[in-house]
Amino acid sequence: MTASKWLCLSLVKRGEILRKRRTAGAVALVAPLMAILIPVARAQKFDALAARCSAADQSACDALAFKAINDEDYLVRMAAVRLITNQTILAKVAVEDKDYSVRRTAVERLNDQVILGNVATHENNSSVRRAALERLTDQSILASAATDEKDALVRTAAVERLTDQAILARIAMAERDPLVQATAISRLSGSNPVLERIAGNMGHTTGDAREFIARIILALVEPRLRSRLPGVECVVDVSQTGRNYSGPRGGFGMTGEIVIVKLLQGARNIADEIWSTDFPGIVTISVADSGTTTFHRAEAPHERLLVKLLRLNIFTAEDLVEFAQSDIPEVRAGVASNITDQTMLSKLAVGDRDTVVRKAAVERLSDQTILSKLAVDDRDAAVRNAAIERLSDQMLLGRIATEENDRTIRKTAISKLTDQPALLKLATGDQDPGIRVLAAERLTDQESLAVAVERSKDFFVRVAALKSVTDQTLLTRIATDDQEPQIRRAAVERLNDQAVLSRIAIADKGSLVRLLAVRKLTDERILTEVAASDADADVRRAATERLSSIHKRND
Repeated sequence: MTASKWLCLSLVKRGEILRKRRTAGAVALVAPLMAILIPVARAQKFDALAARCSAADQSACDALAFKAINDEDYLVRMAAVRLITNQTILAKVAVEDKDYSVRRTAVERLNDQVILGNVATHENNSSVRRAALERLTDQSILASAATDEKDALVRTAAVERLTDQAILARIAMAERDPLVQATAISRLSGSNPVLERIAGNMGHTTGDAREFIARIILALVEPRLRSRLPGVECVVDVSQTGRNYSGPRGGFGMTGEIVIVKLLQGARNIADEIWSTDFPGIVTISVADSGTTTFHRAEAPHERLLVKLLRLNIFTAEDLVEFAQSDIPEVRAGVASNITDQTMLSKLAVGDRDTVVRKAAVERLSDQTILSKLAVDDRDAAVRNAAIERLSDQMLLGRIATEENDRTIRKTAISKLTDQPALLKLATGDQDPGIRVLAAERLTDQESLAVAVERSKDFFVRVAALKSVTDQTLLTRIATDDQEPQIRRAAVERLNDQAVLSRIAIADKGSLVRLLAVRKLTDERILTEVAASDADADVRRAATERLSSIHKRND
């Protein structure tokens, strides 16, 4: 968009705002014309001046410069600034203009490092200072702003331009603002010794963005990886996000972060990952009453970035085997999610000290002997659960479903269990109601289903089992003889025998059971009888509607 078009749209928008504020009828009619005519005239003048200035007409350039400094309308000054390149004029506007948005626009077009340094140091508006720092190369000024500036966003802009590893290391270790700190860490070179301190406890994967960034940088300087991806670098963008809540004593907010990590080789993006703070949907009254704004860190996605990186076809199976020896757990997790070598997967699944690595290896492991061992013996429930999901040993699955203390693991075992006697035992005898229902839902054997439906005292187990019953004799017995109306109704839903449905439609004591039977009937004689004589109005109406539907279909 040219400056003149931008000016035109800006003035139209402003004209609309002014027009809405006016209430007098005559003014309201004139205002739209003024809002259109004035910007059009100015736009035409700007087009003419810009064209002449670009054609080396010095007088036109001088006219634009004059407007950039002297026009009463800040939008006009800003439009003029966007068109001029004269560094002296830009410097004057950057320092002297009374509107911060005009000053910022001038700064964004300035190259003079002295003026930019002066603005970065003395400007009152933080957004203008930040714009100046984003164009500065003077490391001393950047270092001063990175450590002394009060505004975190301005400090971040300074850190993004810093190259001094010693200063970056100090900021990375001492900075309290998590966004500035993350930016400083991302600027550290892989050889900077402070990275290993920032990376935290390498005994397990991390969810902290700052530790994660440090580990990614360390991974990229591992010799074999660096040889496969020469020149690859980690580029991080951390920004602030937030969420507002309403509390009993007024509003309050929480702030968080959005973290984007890209692995670049030259201009090519070879892998990236984004994650952000997961704010709670509901907060407690005590938090709401505090009225304070608290920062919530984003949970880093563990190994996902390394999974993407190590999936690149430049890495060989031998590369992955070597990477499996890395001290960085995220690298090993990336290997486990990509490698096919069952020997290495077994080694990682059994011997790795990190839960995420073991789980990733288990999810690609096929050796039933090792999976059986892990399903029972691994110290972490997530790994045991992952192993059970790949198990086929029905005896072991039955034992786990019965004896395991972790309810989630028991449910996973039941979801893999096909042994009907074992499922029936769980459905009719387990102490956990949810486990009983889940086991009943897995039953397929009609005799076992009959036992669950007819002998269980748990209503929900009986309903769950009925959903898989196909034996019409069993369904007839339940639909006609069971004492529970809802059980009879569930059986009627699966009945096809018209003779049985007719008896139920006429004789069942439960109106809802009769109603369902009527809706499945095709016998017009029975439907006519029910429509005429049933004690329940809804049943009579259903029979009448069913008759009408049959007649229409026959016609």
